Amino acid sequence: MEIDLRRNLFALKSFKEYIDPETPVSQIDHNVVQKYRDWLLEKRLTTATQRGDLDQDQIQKIRRGVNKELINLRVIFNWARKKEFISHDVFEKVDFLPASPSKEQALSRKELEAYYEALPKTRIRLVFQVFRYTGMRRSEVVQIKRSDIDFEGKLMRIPKTKNRELNVAFPLHPELEQILIQWHVPEMAPEERIAPYHVDAISRMFRRALKKAGLEGKSSPVHIMRHTYVTRILKETKNLFLAQKAARHQSVNTTKRYEHVDLDDVSQDLADINF
Repeated sequence: MEIDLRRNLFALKSFKEYIDPETPVSQIDHNVVQKYRDWLLEKRLTTATQRGDLDQDQIQKIRRGVNKELINLRVIFNWARKKEFISHDVFEKVDFLPASPSKEQALSRKELEAYYEALPKTRIRLVFQVFRYTGMRRSEVVQIKRSDIDFEGKLMRIPKTKNRELNVAFPLHPELEQILIQWHVPEMAPEERIAPYHVDAISRMFRRALKKAGLEGKSSPVHIMRHTYVTRILKETKNLFLAQKAARHQSVNTTKRYEHVDLDDVSQDLADINF
């Protein structure tokens, strides 16, 4: 939770801009949060209008952003309740804004190479390849130590996943194995981490590289790697359940969000059917 607090301080700072600093914590309830939600939405819509780029896609993006801020703020209040700084559930009756899901795009192989080349020539490039061949989340990659990679058994282990599963093992892709060897990972000390960075530092480096590669606006700079990983599996295998297992999704419905309809593929598949 300590890491979550650091990552969500921005949401708390934004909330403090809205609320009267003299307001007792005991008076902060779902009504206050929902008024803050509406205030934050109006503030961001006004800013976008002044920039002259307020269209329907932007409106939906702003609404999703406000919801994300509420989720981040909820982490803070849940922590405060757990520590008994407050006694009530602030978010019990909070309604989030209706918003369409983001339209994420998978990267092509050419875009992946451009993205990779835009990164600094440091171990962050190894982190990129781990994302590329495993579809791991940031919080998972930063946990991986040399001792979590079994070169003999060709397995990689995640100590703790987002879903709180422990010691989850999955096959080590042959190409990733060779990349790890090139980076002298087998020679590392057992407790040395593959990604010696904080999750936020990874995001900053990836965001700069995404912009440098001319791919800005595609998606979240790190999550687009996971999105590309799952999309690639679905496109190559057409196997939804394989993609679910590879992505370590608890529900296949989550995996379905990564499906993309390629009209060229559909045309070819129809042409191959003997009616």
